[in-house]
Amino acid sequence: MTASMPAPTLIPLIRRISAGYNIAGSGCPSNGPADIATTDPQLSPLSANGGLGDTMMPHPTSPATDAGSCAASSLNIDERTHARPSDVPRVANVADGCDIGAVELDDDIFWNGFEG
Repeated sequence: MTASMPAPTLIPLIRRISAGYNIAGSGCPSNGPADIATTDPQLSPLSANGGLGDTMMPHPTSPATDAGSCAASSLNIDERTHARPSDVPRVANVADGCDIGAVELDDDIFWNGFEG
């Protein structure tokens, strides 16, 4: 006689779908409209930029800068309650000029390489 084996448990495959305007690293979905797959998002170190928590500010040359859509996210303020979008004139807008991520780069005057 053989002991009966329990039926295998099936684990459902979870398909992650991006709603768009994201920066995706390794292993993240980048199948939404205007998603950017990159290994270097060019963000500043985690620091107190204002707001409730520490954030990583995008560099003016970051693929996140002016690459998002405030209309798609329905947000007109960032984590610090600064207005969105805030255009960086040197960067071409992908949609309405909103930055991808929690914070909007609203002052790029000190990103000239001479600040420190």
